[in-house]
Amino acid sequence: MRPTSAASGWRVATLLAMPWLAPAGAAGPGDIRDVLPGAGELPGWEAAEAPRVFRGEDLYELIDGGADLYLEYGFTQAVTARYAARDRGTLQIDVYEMADAAAAFGIHSLNETGTGAALDIGQAAQLFDYYLTLWQGTCFVTITITEPPGDAKPILRRAAAFIAAKLPRRGEIPALMARLPARGLTGRRFFRGPLGAASSYPFAGNDPFQVR
Repeated sequence: MRPTSAASGWRVATLLAMPWLAPAGAAGPGDIRDVLPGAGELPGWEAAEAPRVFRGEDLYELIDGGADLYLEYGFTQAVTARYAARDRGTLQIDVYEMADAAAAFGIHSLNETGTGAALDIGQAAQLFDYYLTLWQGTCFVTITITEPPGDAKPILRRAAAFIAAKLPRRGEIPALMARLPARGLTGRRFFRGPLGAASSYPFAGNDPFQVR
C-alpha cells in the first residue's frame, strides 16, 4: 500500500495523529456478539460454531502477528464467528471494537487499497471478490468467504448490511482528516504510531516520527 509517484497524478494523504488530538468516538456495542447474525437472519446460513470474543491482549490468539497494530491504534474487543451453508462455502465475520471512532477509521484506512468497489454500507466499505471491509463508529469489520461455488459478492453485501444496521451510531472521522481537500484525493491513511506508518511506507523498521 504505497503512494504512487506525483508524476502519475495520484495524491495519497497520510496523517499521523497524536493521542490527544483524537476525537471521542461513538459508544461501542454492549455485548459485541449481538451485532452478529442470529439463527435465520442470514437465510441459508447457519452458525458453524459459537462466536469467540477476544479482549485486550487476547487478540494475539485471533491474529497473532497482526495484533500489535490494532493495539497501537487502541483496541477494546473483537468477536469472530463462522457460518456455513450447504454447497456455498464458509463465511467468517470478524468485528473489532476499537477505543474510539478514529481508531476504527485508522484500521480501515490501512485496508483501503483502491482496488475494491466502494459500497454505500456503514460509513465506509469496500468489496472484493471474496471479502469485504467495513467501518462504522468504533467498529471495523471484515467478512471473508472461502470456497464459494459462484459469485460471493451478494452474500458479502447482505452480511455487511445486516451488521452495519446493528452497529452503534456513526462516528466522526479524525479532525485532521476532515481538513484535507477532497479535490484530487485518491487515497488516505490515518496513523497513530510507527507500526501503522511502517505498514504503508518502507521505513525499514525505523521510527521517523519518534512517537512515544
